[in-house]
Amino acid sequence: MTIWGLTVDPTSAGAAGLLGLGVLMVFTGRLIPRSVHLDTVRERDQWREIALKSMGHTDALLPAARIAAEVTRSLGDQTSAAVERALSGRDGNG
Repeated sequence: MTIWGLTVDPTSAGAAGLLGLGVLMVFTGRLIPRSVHLDTVRERDQWREIALKSMGHTDALLPAARIAAEVTRSLGDQTSAAVERALSGRDGNG
């Protein structure tokens, strides 16, 4: 096993070596308490549920967004047509 570039033989390390390895793993973050792991998993699951719920709300709002986009597009077409008529009328009559 290689730790920080040093080759360590776990079979000849003894009790002190194993204790040192455990402390080293805790300090480097490779070994965490079970309660921390369970909290992390619980938070992940909560955020996943929230994301799935928000996706459902987004899907419910999608038809309304399509209607609003179509109305906006229609109003934009009518407005641009009216402006063109007004400009062409002014140019032709004025």
